[in-house]
Amino acid sequence: MTAATAFAAIGPAVAMIALQMQLGEISSLVRTNIALTTQTLKAIRNEQWSDLEGLAGSIDDASQKVS
Repeated sequence: MTAATAFAAIGPAVAMIALQMQLGEISSLVRTNIALTTQTLKAIRNEQWSDLEGLAGSIDDASQKVS
C-alpha cells in the first residue's frame, strides 16, 4: 500500500467524521432553538390568558352593573 493509496482510503473516513461533528452541532443548535421557542410560546400564552381573564372580569363587572 502506497502513501497515496492510504490517503485515498483515509479521506472519505475523515470527511464522514467531519460530517458527523457538524450534524452533532446542528442537532444541539436545533434543541436549543426548540427550547427557546417553547419558552417564548409559553410566555405569549400566559400573557394572552391574563388578557382574557381581565376582559372576562371586565365583562362580568359591566354585566352585573347593568342588571
